[in-house]
Amino acid sequence: VIEDKESPYWVNTKDRVTYKTFLENYEGEKLTENKNTSTNRLKWILKHTMGADGAFEHRRTELALTQNITVSSVVDEDVVKSYKTQVLPGHHDSFHLNYLLEAQLAHIHGRTLFVHGAVTEVNLGVVPGKKEKAKNAHQWVGELNQWYQDELKSFCSSSEENWDGWSLGKKRVAESLMDYSVPYADAEKLKETVVCASFLDGNGNGGHLKPDVVDYLRQSNINNIMCGHVPQG
Repeated sequence: VIEDKESPYWVNTKDRVTYKTFLENYEGEKLTENKNTSTNRLKWILKHTMGADGAFEHRRTELALTQNITVSSVVDEDVVKSYKTQVLPGHHDSFHLNYLLEAQLAHIHGRTLFVHGAVTEVNLGVVPGKKEKAKNAHQWVGELNQWYQDELKSFCSSSEENWDGWSLGKKRVAESLMDYSVPYADAEKLKETVVCASFLDGNGNGGHLKPDVVDYLRQSNINNIMCGHVPQG
C-alpha cells in the first residue's frame, strides 16, 4: 500500500508521489519501518494529496500562538493530534466536524440556489447511490443533503480503526462523500459534483448555463444560482 501509485487518484498521474517516494526523498535515505509514522503520513497527505504544502508547520505556529507558548514547545505529535481532534466524534474540540454536521451541499432560499461549485448538465438532479434523477430542484436538494448527512452519521457512529481503510486496502467510512468532494484533475469528472464543478470554461471565462439546466431550475421557480469555489476577474 505504501507504494500504491493510484493514490491519490484525483491528482494528475504525472504529479502523483507515492508515500514511499515521499519518505525516501524527505529523509534522504531508504525507507525503514520507523519512518512510517502518523507525522510523516500527515505531511505527505498535506503536501501531495491536498496541495497544502507548509500547512503542518503553519499549524504548529498556530498552536503555539493560541496556547501562548514557544513554537519549539509544540512537538510533531501535538500537530497530528490537533488535526485528528478537529473531526473526532464526541471530542470537545471537534469544531470542524460540528461545522460539517450543520452544513449542506446545496440550499434553496426563495428563488435562489446556493452551491459551492456549479450546477452542470451532468450533476443536475443526481444524488449518489440513486439511479434516477430527482424530478425537480427541491427534491434534488433535499435528497442530496440527506445523503450528505447519512454519510456523516456513518462516520460519527464508526470506530477509529475503520477510518483508515485506504491503507488497509478497503473502502473507508464515508468514502462516497469524500469522493464527491475531491478536486479531480479530469475536467469532465469535476462536472459530477456540485462541490468542485465550475461555471468557467477552459480559458477561465464564465460560461453560459446549458438549456437543460435552465429549464430544470425554472420548473422549480429557481432564477438564480449563487456559488463560490473558482474566482473570476
